[in-house]
Amino acid sequence: MADHKFWVDYFELKNGRIKVFRRKNVSSKFYARFTFHDRPGYVQESLKTSDKDEAASVAIEKYLQYEFRKKQGLAVKTKPFNAVADEYLHLLRAQLERKEIKKAKWDNRRLMIERYFKTFFDDTLIGDIKRPQIEAYREWRQTYWITGPGSKLRRNIYERNGKVVKSPIPKTWKGRVPTTSTLNSEETALRAVFKFAVNRGYLGENETPTIRTENITWKPRSTFTEKEYMKMLAAGRRRIREAEDTKREREAHQRFMVYQYVLIAANCGARVTELMNLKWRDITWEDKDSSGHSSILFDVSGKAKYRTLVANDECREYLQRIRERMTLMAKKYSFKHDEKNGYVFTDYRGRKVGSFKKCFNAWMVDAGVNEDKDGNKRCLGSLRIFYATMRLLKGESLDLYDLALQMGTSVQMLQKTYSRLTARLKAHKIKRQAYRPAQGKAESSKTTAIIETDGELRNFDLSGQDAQSDQEAIGEESEVSGKTT
Repeated sequence: MADHKFWVDYFELKNGRIKVFRRKNVSSKFYARFTFHDRPGYVQESLKTSDKDEAASVAIEKYLQYEFRKKQGLAVKTKPFNAVADEYLHLLRAQLERKEIKKAKWDNRRLMIERYFKTFFDDTLIGDIKRPQIEAYREWRQTYWITGPGSKLRRNIYERNGKVVKSPIPKTWKGRVPTTSTLNSEETALRAVFKFAVNRGYLGENETPTIRTENITWKPRSTFTEKEYMKMLAAGRRRIREAEDTKREREAHQRFMVYQYVLIAANCGARVTELMNLKWRDITWEDKDSSGHSSILFDVSGKAKYRTLVANDECREYLQRIRERMTLMAKKYSFKHDEKNGYVFTDYRGRKVGSFKKCFNAWMVDAGVNEDKDGNKRCLGSLRIFYATMRLLKGESLDLYDLALQMGTSVQMLQKTYSRLTARLKAHKIKRQAYRPAQGKAESSKTTAIIETDGELRNFDLSGQDAQSDQEAIGEESEVSGKTT
């Protein structure tokens, strides 16, 4: 054996399955190397003694412990959690380079592992992590930004485009409690680390701790009313003019792009990631069906899936505005505007935009529509809900199945999200038919509902109220309403 030349005081036990030795010029302590007839490789560890007889006794005791673990179906060799996590990240990195996973998955998993998992479990042997340790982690994680390590952080250090970036910790992070959905996502990543440990032989199948998944209370995203949508667009045009008038070209460009994004999102129902990843080559400008009707199509990707959606015709105009502006920007700043492989939503130098969140949120606050009447905040994803709401209310014969196909979701999810619209959508089926007087009496043209209050019957005229409110914000110019009908 090649290692023998570095060993001194070497001897064997259990027919060579235990090799005891000291490492030459390294330590006076004895070490033992254990091998097993039905397992590849070996396990080596320090016996923590310089006495030969004691070393033999400790080595046999450890060997019997390993044999017992093997018979119980447990891993013979194990590693500290940090070491296993690093190996798992190395595997993910290789998968990213082979384009087997998306960069978003790599970024998210690495952040969870480096910031949370490794900080808490540290050098604990992965085989020693059981249900109590998992529950303790969950408690620790919920207070990470309140009284835990996160509360003491001053800078956020991360990698962007291969460079290390240091930025102040956002104030909104301090005192933040993770949602149930966030915890479930993180614990999905934690389960992946344990599964990796099982596959590498660091953990037995029945050693894997139970990591529970909490039920999430469903709460649909807030969306806009038609009046709020028009108010938002009016504020958006004003903000663009203000930036242009004060020669803030970069800011004006960003506000212009966010404005066009809102119009397109409200007229196609795509997810945020789907639109942000949209390239010019993904757009089919004229697609004619068997009846000769022409449509504009987007080939979008998001949530690891690809699909084709039909955008409202007005999106051609909004996209053409972006194309014309980027042609001007390309001439001014001397870059090539790639109308094939380039991204639709870019900065003033033609570079892909990572997020419109900050600019959009400032716009919502300025317009006074950042929250709904219940205090729920609006976000970019609210535009997808707005699109679906308008299609359901104004889509005539459009049914949930067709809308689910268009939006890349399920009928069940639509029913859950838009259950509040059920009564309004089927009002003509749900309400009781109006009372018709006997022949010979004048018939009223009004629909009458009868309710009972304090023992008296009272009549209320309900005709025309909903129709008027529904049309208040829709009959404006296409740029204002986004033609979501």
